Amino acid sequence: MRNLFAACWPFDILFTDKVSIIRIAEKRVRVRRIRRTGEESATAIRNAIAADAPWQQLTGRSVAALITACGGERRIKRAYGKTA
Repeated sequence: MRNLFAACWPFDILFTDKVSIIRIAEKRVRVRRIRRTGEESATAIRNAIAADAPWQQLTGRSVAALITACGGERRIKRAYGKTA
């Protein structure tokens, strides 16, 4: 978990639907459990970004803006070995 926090953009609150992540993260940051309403997954969004495929329509505008603002596209491509 330490590596996760070191690699992330600074944040005050974590939103997740994963009980295991809530249990681990709540010791370090405020956590809010969310209820998943859509059918798209974060994996599908990451895969689309790594493949240079359209991805913004897979998520809400505010999430797409946040991914772009924190350099998420570059970071995802680097994690997938797509860029130097």
